[in-house]
Amino acid sequence: LNEGEALAYKTMRMDRIFGNFIINKHRIDAIIYDRMTKSRHIMDIYGYCAFSGLFEYADGGYNLEDYLFEMKEGASLSKIERMKLALDVA
Repeated sequence: LNEGEALAYKTMRMDRIFGNFIINKHRIDAIIYDRMTKSRHIMDIYGYCAFSGLFEYADGGYNLEDYLFEMKEGASLSKIERMKLALDVA
């Protein structure tokens, strides 16, 4: 981590009830991110707690929810667009 480097702070929505299952799922996600750090396809994780994580910022990325929301109602994606989207979010 370099000084001035952009970071992404990911947190769970606090309007939901969290139990041990969700907390454990988040812990497992953090462990996977940590172990996959050497891959150029996985963002680095710098730290996490039960409800949040601090990640390398994915410059040039996009928010899938925003992308889908901005699509015109009734619009559909071609097979190529769906495959690219699936690869991008994988």
